[in-house]
Amino acid sequence: MKDSVILREQPNLFETKVAILEADADNDSIYLYVFPPETPQQINALWVANASDRDAAQVEEQMRAALPPRLPHAQINATAVIADLEPDNWDVRWSLDQQSVAVWHLDQIVAIMPSWGPANHFPGFARGCAAETPVAWPLTDENILLPRFAAEDGFLRDWDESSWKTIQQGTLDSYKSLHADPMRYFAADQGKWPPLALTLSSKEGRSFMATAGMAILPMPGAEAADADERSRRIELGVLCDATDADEKVCGQISSWARYPWRYGTHFDHGHTISTEAFASVAPRFTHVAIIEKASFLPTIELPQIAGEQPRFLFLVPITAAEQKMAENRGTQRLIELLEASPAPLSLQRDAVA
Repeated sequence: MKDSVILREQPNLFETKVAILEADADNDSIYLYVFPPETPQQINALWVANASDRDAAQVEEQMRAALPPRLPHAQINATAVIADLEPDNWDVRWSLDQQSVAVWHLDQIVAIMPSWGPANHFPGFARGCAAETPVAWPLTDENILLPRFAAEDGFLRDWDESSWKTIQQGTLDSYKSLHADPMRYFAADQGKWPPLALTLSSKEGRSFMATAGMAILPMPGAEAADADERSRRIELGVLCDATDADEKVCGQISSWARYPWRYGTHFDHGHTISTEAFASVAPRFTHVAIIEKASFLPTIELPQIAGEQPRFLFLVPITAAEQKMAENRGTQRLIELLEASPAPLSLQRDAVA
């Protein structure tokens, strides 16, 4: 038995998944394997290419023989054979949402495992595949993931120190009307890319706390088919009474700022989240409602990132009963009741449910 060759091994930014590109020497095949490092048995595989031009048995027959299938001639096209096993000529790159993976050979994408593939028992797409097989489907020029990966690759190539300074300053400028001087600024990225910070200030008895840099990465979730869909890039913030718990609330926001990528999920208007951040000052408020627009909330126009308009989502403190009502009757009904309340952002307000 010949040794397999690992061409690339690349975890995503938050190390929740690992992608390994491997050439199987016995069966002349190249495969992408993706799995969570804590549970490597939950592995997903995608055929990328054949490493030789010799014909193969049927895929099912090779699977029964416990081999990574090499696609037979009837199921491949002229680009399917890549005999180059030089690791420097290969790359594995995660999408900015850290869920999809593209395999590059030299300067071309040759395979993609989309974020939604594993949950749907779908292997992914490969350039050399000419039929819908159990280990790959054809990757054609019409595939919408190709321009997305190309655009994200360009965004990362163009990134430099001035990129963050521009986003940082634009974000802080968009918060100016809500922040008092002096504004407190906390780095929250542990020195790792992408940059992330928290801002905090109090003005006339009201505190505003918000993320800066969260919008650099689009959140995991349904990948929009067109530019008219709501952006998956967001910043989060809390606007409420100034209290001794402000720094604790900032700490809570900081943990939420990386939550979507660590757990492969997303935040959006109408969602609710449980929290203990207000326990010492307003213990009735056991949750926050995520609200993008309401009559009692200001409008924040964030700077564009990669030609995309991020959204600002407010985290509005609510009681357990209000959270239950939102769950049963919809967050929009809760927003309507809060809009009718005389002080919807006060931690001393009466409950509306």
